[in-house]
Amino acid sequence: MTDRGGSSDAIRRAALTLLQQRPYTVERLTRLLLRRGLDPDGVQGVVRQLQGQGLLDDEAFARDYVELHGGQRGARRLATELRSRGVASDVIARALEGMDRSNEQEAAVALLRQVRGRYRGLDRPVAQRRAVGFLARRGYPSSVVHEAVRQVLGELERDDG
Repeated sequence: MTDRGGSSDAIRRAALTLLQQRPYTVERLTRLLLRRGLDPDGVQGVVRQLQGQGLLDDEAFARDYVELHGGQRGARRLATELRSRGVASDVIARALEGMDRSNEQEAAVALLRQVRGRYRGLDRPVAQRRAVGFLARRGYPSSVVHEAVRQVLGELERDDG
């Protein structure tokens, strides 16, 4: 039992309820439980138990996050988002190892093709600047961005031409 903030069982129930809704990192789940006024020592104990049981795993969270969002975001943005969720740098690096640069190129092209109507009728420099910004904000490296923009704007010009 804990003095304030409920028993270990209550803390565990609260943690499991949150984990049933969606996956969390160790840091994020800990913050959410502490924000509820639960006992810090009890929260740390429950979090360690959940990690030991494999119910809370930052490595799996990072791999799943990269797999889920890798087609819409570049490696830099994924790394930033994972870092903001409390994932350690070495865990992020391992999760991003699986991202193939050619897959990143294909994803950037596919993403730009989805929105290419935005660039129809614009002067080439304006369309290029907007498309570059669109992909850069999603964390794609400049080499990927420029190749994807060249390819998709070229397709658009051929379609319109």
